[in-house]
Amino acid sequence: MSKLNERQKNILFAIIQSHIDLNAPIGSVMIARRHAIQLSPATIRNTMASLEKLGYIIQPHTSAGRVPTDKGYSLYVSTILKEHPKTIGTSLYQTLSAKLNVESADSSILLKEAAKTLSFMSQYLAIATPPKMEEVTLCNIKFIKYRKQKVLTVLQGCRIYEQQVLR
Repeated sequence: MSKLNERQKNILFAIIQSHIDLNAPIGSVMIARRHAIQLSPATIRNTMASLEKLGYIIQPHTSAGRVPTDKGYSLYVSTILKEHPKTIGTSLYQTLSAKLNVESADSSILLKEAAKTLSFMSQYLAIATPPKMEEVTLCNIKFIKYRKQKVLTVLQGCRIYEQQVLR
């Protein structure tokens, strides 16, 4: 990931937080009013343009504000985890593992259990929905060895509209 300066990071995080709160594209005027960023909307727009070129945000259509991309969310989450690391005890880890260790070929059961567990742990509403397969293209695959003869496979999909915008 590209190194962002402090201004870019602050504006990106303001966009992400506003997008999480409002679930709508976020414009420069909203950032200037809603967050303690002492910059003009024009300066914020210029910074948003550079964040868009770097792939951290996209503009869904010409007159819309910006929305975060997977790359933007990834930076946001990894920064939060570095600043506020969370650890769980052995008993909680075992409880979570047991809840999510569903021996079923039906992924909807796993998805349902993951949402229930997330809701229980966070004390917030959690909704998990699988993407429509026709809207997703495999973009990245990672293999992570975690036991002697076990491998975790992480598949990262890209939505078709994100691929078109990023090209």
